[in-house]
Amino acid sequence: MDDDVRVFGVSGYSSTGKTTLIERLIDALIRRGHRVATVKSTKDDLPFADGTDTGRHWAAGAETTVLLGPATTVITERRRLRLHEALAHTEADIVIVEGMKEEDIPRFWCLGNDIGSAPEEEVRRKGLKGFVLWGDVGRQRTKLKTPAFRSDDIEHLTDIVEREAVSLKALNA
Repeated sequence: MDDDVRVFGVSGYSSTGKTTLIERLIDALIRRGHRVATVKSTKDDLPFADGTDTGRHWAAGAETTVLLGPATTVITERRRLRLHEALAHTEADIVIVEGMKEEDIPRFWCLGNDIGSAPEEEVRRKGLKGFVLWGDVGRQRTKLKTPAFRSDDIEHLTDIVEREAVSLKALNA
């Protein structure tokens, strides 16, 4: 792991634009010269395909199964790794985390078009840097106590990620 890896999160409820925002942030950060990694948190474990060698290894009880392809590596553990463990071998400068609402990292919270779903009190204490709104939101922003940004203002959002991303090393201290 690179000592200066920094982390920023994107959270929100289902279908609020988290993945789309992350795609745009990745592109903008790469254009600015950063190496970017991502972590996606999910509530579902992904099964191995039946009959594959790695599926058979897993079924036999292996604690860790590593699949080395020509240009990719997939590592599966029998436990949920902590964020710093999952990123132990990354060569990235900035890691964008999708989900992981329980982690105390700086983040954007995607609202889609519905500011009524803004959980301000819950997420403010967990590093909320602003809400991201989609579509024509205009005056709705003024109803929020926390800063709100339009999803198409990607350069400003990228500035915030660069400025506010926290050192992964500091998270584990």
